[in-house]
Amino acid sequence: MQEKFTKYSFFFVIIATFVAINIYLTQNVPLFLFDTIYAQDPQATVTTFSHLQKHPHLSHYAKQLSLLSSREINASISEKKNRQEKALVYYDGLLIKNPKATEVLLHISQTYEEQGQTQKAYEYFEKAHQLDPRLVK
Repeated sequence: MQEKFTKYSFFFVIIATFVAINIYLTQNVPLFLFDTIYAQDPQATVTTFSHLQKHPHLSHYAKQLSLLSSREINASISEKKNRQEKALVYYDGLLIKNPKATEVLLHISQTYEEQGQTQKAYEYFEKAHQLDPRLVK
């Protein structure tokens, strides 16, 4: 009887350890990160990463996703940032030609929003709203 009890208690300890490790992992790496990575959709991972970066209180998830994702995805994110920077330079050139171009101001605002720079995005939206009060805040 004692041998049977020892045998079962060993298995109980193994199962309890397994459950504890799973609980620890799921609390440290949320399931949506695993879902994003295992979906085998690099664009979904890039989009999720971009959304996480926009919110300072979620930035630690962005770091985890970056560590779990592949180099190609990180390269894609870097490429997107480069395109946004080039767009901002282009929009600035358009603003020099026409400082009252509300569409350009809105594009700049949207680009800053995508980069997570909400204060700058708001400033450019306010400029566009001053030029065209019909814009909804």
